[in-house]
Amino acid sequence: DMSGVHVIGALEDPDATAEMESWPGGAANPSFDGIRAVVCTVPASAGLTLPERLLARRPVVLDASYVPPQTALLTQAAKAKCVCLRGADLLVAQGVRQWQFWMNRRGPLYAMEGQ
Repeated sequence: DMSGVHVIGALEDPDATAEMESWPGGAANPSFDGIRAVVCTVPASAGLTLPERLLARRPVVLDASYVPPQTALLTQAAKAKCVCLRGADLLVAQGVRQWQFWMNRRGPLYAMEGQ
């Protein structure tokens, strides 16, 4: 369900984050209950972190980078006690689903995770 999904192009831009917080459910609204998920597709080499207030509700944080497995964003999110997913987690989940689609049977998650 992608309803209510909003994309921010530049977190450093105060106008962009202020706009985000004015959306329904945003911090500028009395009913704001925080961000529920963060999906980052920025290369790990950028060292991206988020303004701390965006992690206040402990959203699920997915950093799609594969290398390195622990990024600056995931380190920050773990310190904020967020559920963290690495790029490799995403890759395995995609592989399992693709296996199921093409083979019409349950994907071997244990084998794809390398366990």
